[in-house]
Amino acid sequence: MLDIRCYHLPMVAETKPETTEPHLSEALTEILQTAEETARGYNHHYVGSEHIVFALTDDAEVAATLGKLKVKPEQVREVVESYLKDVPSWTQSKIGLTYRVQNILADLTQSAANEGRLEITPVDLFRGIVGDKETVAAQILKPEPLKVTPGKLKRINFPPQTAIS
Repeated sequence: MLDIRCYHLPMVAETKPETTEPHLSEALTEILQTAEETARGYNHHYVGSEHIVFALTDDAEVAATLGKLKVKPEQVREVVESYLKDVPSWTQSKIGLTYRVQNILADLTQSAANEGRLEITPVDLFRGIVGDKETVAAQILKPEPLKVTPGKLKRINFPPQTAIS
């Protein structure tokens, strides 16, 4: 089981309702678990941005975001799956997030705290991954036919997120 607690990011189940600490939403926690299952299914020893984006395509909000970019979640899955099939297998009992993904999650946690928000959502993580041009997923999503780029995401009006009262 992927233990993201070791990366100093509280999961939703670990936080109390009265907390003022940003944490991963329940939906995002489930997506990270699905990403781990995807990585294990390909016998990969890490959970990278590509595994996470593959799992994010099942999220309704991320699918809506992709729709605004005129991209279907199935297209993203197909492109990412094509990449995943070519990554060498390496079975290992312990599996963890790549350092790049850990850094993205830490940055999102800090941003949420600075903005007074409690949850880090799947769309937040999708935007963070695409926004880091060095992630494998950002490099996979950028070329034709998808053309998902940070600039295109910035042009989308996202609904404001709930701030801490």
